[in-house]
Amino acid sequence: MKLAVVCTYAPDSGQGVVGSCSRLVRGLAEAGHAVHVISKAPANDEERTIRQGELTIHEIRAAGGRVPGLWRLQSWLEGVVPLFRLRYSWRVRQVLLALIETEGVEVVMSPEWNAEAFWFAWRRPPVPLVVSVHGGTWVLRRFDGQRSLATWILDLMERALVRRADGRVAVSRMMARGASQRYGVPVRAFDIIHNGTELPAAKQAEGASEAQPSAPRILYVGRLERLKGLRILARALSIVVQYVPDVQIDLVGEDRPWNGSFEMTSEYLKRVLSPGLWSRIHLHGPVPRSELTNRYRQSTVCVFPSLFESFGNVIAEAMAAGCAVVTTTRTGIAELIEHGRDGWLVPPEHHLALAEALVVLLSHHDLRRQMARYARGKVERSVPPSEWVSRYVRVLEGATQAVGRAHPRAARTIRPAIAGPRS
Repeated sequence: MKLAVVCTYAPDSGQGVVGSCSRLVRGLAEAGHAVHVISKAPANDEERTIRQGELTIHEIRAAGGRVPGLWRLQSWLEGVVPLFRLRYSWRVRQVLLALIETEGVEVVMSPEWNAEAFWFAWRRPPVPLVVSVHGGTWVLRRFDGQRSLATWILDLMERALVRRADGRVAVSRMMARGASQRYGVPVRAFDIIHNGTELPAAKQAEGASEAQPSAPRILYVGRLERLKGLRILARALSIVVQYVPDVQIDLVGEDRPWNGSFEMTSEYLKRVLSPGLWSRIHLHGPVPRSELTNRYRQSTVCVFPSLFESFGNVIAEAMAAGCAVVTTTRTGIAELIEHGRDGWLVPPEHHLALAEALVVLLSHHDLRRQMARYARGKVERSVPPSEWVSRYVRVLEGATQAVGRAHPRAARTIRPAIAGPRS
């Protein structure tokens, strides 16, 4: 199969849409499919094409650009309407049309996030479009307070993209229900495919449950922002230290502005936590995915108090690494967790329940060890990477068969839109 996937390609990322999309396209290429990835070029880089066997990465930039002398006006407009998203989506459409003509691409796949395939969805040749739903801008507007004209317009663009797709994939049943309500598409229109999770070596995973750190350690992995439940975690930790006074807390992830303000999340935490508790917080910033297994192994408990998580890649990775996890019932992976057996589930935005879960697990080694062992087995059975890729292939093939080739492609001349391969 020849397919084009619209997503930012970052193979070292294990988090969010970028991480799951990057692993998926790599799995599709390893399965023998010819995969063209349309990815945003790094800042200030020129467009280029990189070929890696069956995987071809087209790094592109937004159409147009800044007009000399008007950069202040353009910067202001970017905050009012998503001009960059519109320009980038137009460039995506140009490249997709070129790939369909020159490479014979048979199907296009894109996440709904940021509506990068928006313009392509509106007018395209008879090539099926499959959209994967991971939690769009409506999640940020509802749970992270990002309510602006720009996010409202972007939300409408994502809605149009999902509605015009020929096939739809949701990463969890919870996500399918939420997308159905927001986009006006029946739940039955979504194929439910949980994200695949690569399992570390058994010896590595065993270390997570067997290791006994000199002091109990709580690990959080993810962006530092309100959506991830950091306010609730801060309140819970204020209680935890009263029962486990020697606990240490590791925060791994990018520091982001707090609730859309100029204050960073780390600054917010320092402001609301007591000096004694803040001294136990260790900020590590983003960590390469290859190093995360060691972080899990060195931790006593992993906590993910998200207000909303379409699936929870890092939660699955922590479970696969053999770490006892605490997360909320508003995460997609909660569908796979049996509370008290292979994970601990708490209501979202409930700091008392979160604190109780952390204290119980920090205080009971045998419970943690048993939970970690069951957690790895659950991930191994539920989301093996090979089955994950195979299920996507079936959805793509089904969309191709449904659309068919009833009408020949309109003959047209498209200017070359893709740079040559990097030497």
